[in-house]
Amino acid sequence: MTNMNVNDTIKKEEYLGIDSDGTVKKIAQNSLQKPSSKEKPLNLSYLNVGYYLVIPLLLGVFLGFALDSWLKTKPLFVSLGIMVGTIACFYNLLKLLKNE
Repeated sequence: MTNMNVNDTIKKEEYLGIDSDGTVKKIAQNSLQKPSSKEKPLNLSYLNVGYYLVIPLLLGVFLGFALDSWLKTKPLFVSLGIMVGTIACFYNLLKLLKNE
């Protein structure tokens, strides 16, 4: 076996690109664009927005049905539950937007 230089064994990566004419050309490694640091990562708290909006409304409706059946007042507490649930939905949404 012969002594090989370390630089001989490391191969440089070649990148190919297409220019505006549509021809394929080799691109230097240092001319590749790096991702910008201005891009924000995905905020995982936005995955819970559906729960922030649906759960207060459903709680208001179900509690309204329960109170209406217990007190024998048919549409009163369901409509109040819908209104309170809607207000709670908007409050949660504003709180979520304010934290950003």
